[in-house]
Amino acid sequence: MGVPLLYRVYQAPLTSCVCMLLAAVHFLVSSSGGGGANTSSSSSSASSSAFMTLPDLGLNLHRVLAHKQYYRLLTSSLVHASLAHLVMNICALWSLGSSLEITLGPVKYATLLVQFSVLPSILLLVVLATQQAGQRALALRRSGTTDLLPLFHSVTAATEERDTSMTVGFSGALFAMAVQLVHAGDISLLPSHGREIPILSDPRTHPWVLLFASKALVPTSSFAGHLCGMAVGYASVGGAIAWLDVYWTMTLFLWLVGACAMQWGRTTGRVIVVTESPSTDAMEQPP
Repeated sequence: MGVPLLYRVYQAPLTSCVCMLLAAVHFLVSSSGGGGANTSSSSSSASSSAFMTLPDLGLNLHRVLAHKQYYRLLTSSLVHASLAHLVMNICALWSLGSSLEITLGPVKYATLLVQFSVLPSILLLVVLATQQAGQRALALRRSGTTDLLPLFHSVTAATEERDTSMTVGFSGALFAMAVQLVHAGDISLLPSHGREIPILSDPRTHPWVLLFASKALVPTSSFAGHLCGMAVGYASVGGAIAWLDVYWTMTLFLWLVGACAMQWGRTTGRVIVVTESPSTDAMEQPP
């Protein structure tokens, strides 16, 4: 017999709050009108939509490195491309997160939740920067150029293609949770009737099966982002990030929240000036 829903919410309050947070963020992003293309006479309305768009919150190599928008390391995991994307991730979070919260306890789970939300984004940035530098180095080698200065400039160079490429979603954290969960208590992530297949007999292989299955079922999903999430999960299981204790994890989280608030404040200030300037000019004109 299954556990009643309300009792499950009582058992895993942090997971329930994160699910509601993801839904609330998606509602705010969806209600912003896709980037605030239409100007409004109300400064509060314009301000609320100025920062709540996918291009403003998603993970982008150029925006993080060149513009120092580090808040994207956190916000990229909170926004989703579509309602279907959100629902799938919330369902997976409710299943994985509640089990992990009950197994580890609220303090340890909260620490891992922050780590799994931010570290996959950092690792993905390293992968993207390395890929970009490798492609540039290969191009320089083919052209016979030995100057390495363009190689470093190419990583943060502003191009339209990199400027519009965004990675969003909580999937990286979910794959990290999956790795943590199967190593914490030998918990199966797949139906029991599929355990007769040799590759599925060991629960530790289940995250890998889900990795390739998600890419096959959703071709537009970020394979590199999911793989980075798994890498962070294995680093957590192996103790590689044990030095990142509760204090340093919360410090990182508060720093990113502060960066997000500062960026929001700057964006809101610019929007207020733009929306109020016409009325100010009209008042200054002589009768």
